[in-house]
Amino acid sequence: QDGAMFSSGETEIDGIVYRFDESGQVVEREPSQMPEEEREARSFAGRIVSQITDDTMTKPEKAAAIYNWVQGNMTYTTTGPKSGEAESALYGFRRHSGCCYEYYAMSHYLLEAAGMPNIPVVRASDGDHFWNLVDVDGIWYHFDATPRRLGGRWCLVTTGELRKSWISHNYDVEAYPKTP
Repeated sequence: QDGAMFSSGETEIDGIVYRFDESGQVVEREPSQMPEEEREARSFAGRIVSQITDDTMTKPEKAAAIYNWVQGNMTYTTTGPKSGEAESALYGFRRHSGCCYEYYAMSHYLLEAAGMPNIPVVRASDGDHFWNLVDVDGIWYHFDATPRRLGGRWCLVTTGELRKSWISHNYDVEAYPKTP
């Protein structure tokens, strides 16, 4: 609730018990235990990733392809449902529009489909901006596909690089995995 990452334990969210490992990742559940929206979001993401990546690509190349796809297929709006990861991802996949939460949620499922675990990061100053922290071969990077009025590319950037736009990306650095 405070935006800090949860790890090493279980918690119930909307009637579903989630188990988290020490890195904050949800321990995989059987598809039959997943809500329909989550299965559908994973299916959408899997189809997209199979179209925009291939087995010869490195994980950074796949992340760049996902970043480019999200930016090229979405229109930013100031509102979106922010109803949950799966529901928001589906909203974005179907409508090709949304706010930062839809960009985060879609990226979450796309990065997972490409084999890159990731967690949400929430802006500390007001809790009203979301982006991904993604594990690429054991190294964490920021990934924010939400377009910025002043431009910028936030695909696999370090906290040091992110600090260049600290106003929009301030967060509790100690609550998340470190970047290089």
